[in-house]
This record gives sequence, structure tokens and C-alpha cells, in this order.
Amino acid sequence: MKTLYYLKLERNEAKTKLFTFDQDVFQNFHRALLSRCILDSFQKDYKMIKMIGKGSFAKVYLAQSLNTKEFYAVKAFYKDQVLAQSSGRSALLNEIDIMRKLSGRKNLLQLYEVYESKNSIYFVVDLLEGGELLDDLTPENPYKESKMAELLKNILEALNYVHDKNIIHRDLKPENILLRTKNNQFNIVIADFGLATPIHQDLRKVVFKRCGTPGYVAPEILLYKDSQSFYETNSDVFSVGVIFYIMFDFFN
Repeated sequence: MKTLYYLKLERNEAKTKLFTFDQDVFQNFHRALLSRCILDSFQKDYKMIKMIGKGSFAKVYLAQSLNTKEFYAVKAFYKDQVLAQSSGRSALLNEIDIMRKLSGRKNLLQLYEVYESKNSIYFVVDLLEGGELLDDLTPENPYKESKMAELLKNILEALNYVHDKNIIHRDLKPENILLRTKNNQFNIVIADFGLATPIHQDLRKVVFKRCGTPGYVAPEILLYKDSQSFYETNSDVFSVGVIFYIMFDFFN
């Protein structure tokens, strides 16, 4: 007897099932859907191992795929807290859309899958074990100017990819420049796209026109008024400049 494979799709209470006897067709279609849909089988697909971080609206866990045995970081959002915030749902959907548009670049945090359960939303992302860039920068471990220049090059190349997609990050700061592995400061990853936004779109769809972290956010974002033209990607370059000013000034 042949094995029957199927996928169940649901949208706004409308349900559809797709059937096939061809395992390759099933797997190819399943892979295509992973980057487009929100899944509902997190407990079947992943094993939570331990909590490795905590924020205002989410916790970050070390998790293992039960299928591939690979390890990932899983960011678990509490749905009740997200929905209680002004524009919380829109902001979360915007972050999912942004990260999916930026998939495939090694120096950007990758979103592999999104799951939803009764109480939570789960982002399956890269497991980054090197910590924050500035945590590696200490008086005992100073960076030479040549090393700083290489780091700046890597960050700007990654940011250029973001800007080529007509996206502004809007929250670049030391906490969001991470190291993929320990003892390799050049393998940086730009993370946290929660405030990122597309440009050249209907401004009514932009979530939080004025946002960012004080001390790093560009003046044109803080001073933006609805009657003005929307700011551009160079606001991110301002934030990078502040980050590297702090890094260079650290030992002076």
C-alpha cells in the first residue's frame, strides 16, 4: 500500500488539504511553505532544552529540531502581551515579513520557521554562541584599528544588503551586533528586526514612525513629523557611526 502524504492549510477559518503519494513532491512543497506560512506543530517538531534569554515580551530558548537534530534559538512571544500593546499584532507580522525578505544573508539573523500555539508565537532563528560584540571588547582585549576596519566593513556590507531590499533597520546598537561564534569577531550578525520597516511604501502602513534607542537613533527619526518626507536608509549609517565612535573611544 502506498503512503499518502498531506498538508493541511488554514486561513480565516477556511481549511484546505493537499494530498499526494509522491514523497519528493510533498517534501518540496513543505519546504516552500515553511518560508511563507505560520505552522502549528511546534511541540511535535522541536524540543525545548533551556532558557537562554529573556525580554519584556518574549523568552529565548535553546531548542533542538526533532527531525534534523540541529540546534536553534527559539524566541517565544506571549500572545496576550503582544496583543495588549498598541500595534503589537501589526509589529509582529511586520517583523516576520521583514526577516523573510532578508533570508539568505549570513551576516543577518535568519528566521527559519514561525509557529503559533494557543498562547505563544515561536520564531526559530540562528543559534548565536558568541554573545554581543561589545562584550568581547575589553581593556584586556583591545582591537587594533585594522580589526576595527574589518568589522566596520562587514557590518556595512550586511547593512547594504538590507538597504538594497529597501528596508531600514532603525534600531542598530551594540546589543544588536552579535557574534556567531566565540573568538571570531569578524563573523558578526545583525539581529533584532522588530523596528525595521520597508521604505517607499504607503506611510500609513509604517508601524512606529518615530522609534529607536536613545543615543543611537538618528535625529531625523526622532524629529520626524507626518508632514515631512519619510527618512531614508542613511539613518542606519548614523547609528553605525555612533557604535564605532564608542568602540574607538573605549580605550582613549
